[in-house]
Amino acid sequence: MQKQSQINGLNNVSMIVRVETIRKTNQYIVVDEIGKYIGKIDELSFIDTFLDKDPFEEDEYTWYYVDKQLLFLKIQENENS
Repeated sequence: MQKQSQINGLNNVSMIVRVETIRKTNQYIVVDEIGKYIGKIDELSFIDTFLDKDPFEEDEYTWYYVDKQLLFLKIQENENS
C-alpha cells in the first residue's frame, strides 16, 4: 500500500493528515491516517504546519505531511480562542 510505505518514511515529529472543510467557515476538521479525529484548525494555521513534502491523493482524499508538534499547538490555540 502506497500510504503505508510513505508513513514508514516519516520521523517522530511529522505525520500525515487529511482535512474536512466545515461548511460556511474557514476551519477544517483534522483527521489522522487511521481516521482518528485530531481537532479543528483554521485554514492559515493549517498551512503553517506543512512540511516540505508534496501532498498526495489516495482513497479520494488529499493527504498532507505536517509538523506534528506545531499542528497540535495550533489546534490548541484554536480551541482556546
